[in-house]
Amino acid sequence: MNPFESHCTETIHVRRQQGDLGPLKASFGKGKFTVFDNTLDISEGDLIDRPLPNGKAERYDIIEVNYTTEFHGIPGHVDMTVRKQGSLVPFQKSRVVNNISINNSQGFQIGDHNTQNIVDAFKQVIERIENSPGTPEEKAEAKSRLSHFLKHPLTSAVIGKAVEGAIGLLKP
Repeated sequence: MNPFESHCTETIHVRRQQGDLGPLKASFGKGKFTVFDNTLDISEGDLIDRPLPNGKAERYDIIEVNYTTEFHGIPGHVDMTVRKQGSLVPFQKSRVVNNISINNSQGFQIGDHNTQNIVDAFKQVIERIENSPGTPEEKAEAKSRLSHFLKHPLTSAVIGKAVEGAIGLLKP
């Protein structure tokens, strides 16, 4: 049983050139429908019909489709970013804007605190490898294994952009 099934309170129909899909159970929020079935053939440009309790229906254009495979008990699913047809609000992907003012300061850090902590942790590991009593060959092998670990797709999926910073520390 899908543990997220209780969140799928919407019934939708996907309108495609290859034929319609539905009814499908989906969750809906913040301009996105999620269906917990990653085998569906859905593409950008398809349409979603969403019946409303008052007998009317809303129609959405699918702007972006992202498929996700099962991961640690979270079932595979399809996320569809949508725009309601006839909406007067212009479509904009959400983005974060940070305004930073610094006056008479030294030793400050700008960035994602978690990313910085991860990069700092790998920096310490690399420094400890360099300062270890091992031979130059052993140190090179340890750093090579660390680099291989950081380049693995699962590592990137788990720690995100911090991987790029950590890999940059390993370059000569």
